[in-house]
Amino acid sequence: MRSGGVPVQDLRGSDSTLLEVQVPDLWKLPIGQVHLLNLLDLFELYSTEGAPKGLRTGLQAFFDRSSREIRDLPKGGSYDAWVAELAAVDAGRIPQVIRDLLVEEAERRDHGPTRELLAALAEQPPEAFAIGDRKAKVQRAEAVSRKKRSVEPSAAPSEKGGAKAKAKSSRSRSPNLGRVSSPVLDVDRHKFLQQLALQRLAGTSDKGLMEAVLVAGIRHLAKSEYTDVTPKQVKDALKGLKEDGRVRYSAGRWMGLSRY
Repeated sequence: MRSGGVPVQDLRGSDSTLLEVQVPDLWKLPIGQVHLLNLLDLFELYSTEGAPKGLRTGLQAFFDRSSREIRDLPKGGSYDAWVAELAAVDAGRIPQVIRDLLVEEAERRDHGPTRELLAALAEQPPEAFAIGDRKAKVQRAEAVSRKKRSVEPSAAPSEKGGAKAKAKSSRSRSPNLGRVSSPVLDVDRHKFLQQLALQRLAGTSDKGLMEAVLVAGIRHLAKSEYTDVTPKQVKDALKGLKEDGRVRYSAGRWMGLSRY
């Protein structure tokens, strides 16, 4: 796969009207003819909750078609080249839907370069797609959950009911849109992530799973309950399991124990 025969276009920051003109001209092309950055932009726009309504049907069709094309890329040829191109892109430009696809392909193809790429992406979340000229980011569902619940110092919860408000905030807080320091541990979330980890490892071989692949897979599965799970939260859950003797870790890979 090439970076595309069509010059890269500035999609991020365009207003809805301009996007409705720019985007259809791109999604009609084979993915090999679209510049890689714009291809990633279309995937990010597809997963952006505030995408223009007039583009939703076309973006869905683009996502379905392009995902199939990527899965069909032959190993040792076009797929390897595509992974190499992704590795050269700033991690923030790689959308979560592409990361989820990479997790699937890493396991299906048993592909080392894909695992290495996932490891490099693990600590840097995708950048939200900005729409309009006011630089106001349109967040995806997991990003919005934190923004709605973030509390400015001037609006800090009063002493009455403050503990309840803080507990609610800690459950929904997402560090995908900026660093936060030492979030309060959500016990229910922690146990849920541990359960997912045990389930994932139970179905693997004795070699287990590479940490980056396991972390990405757990985050994907956790979306049914929590849309804002971070790599650190997953790793904390795994470390807890290791300390309890329920899983083991060796040479960058996590393995389950037969008794679990």
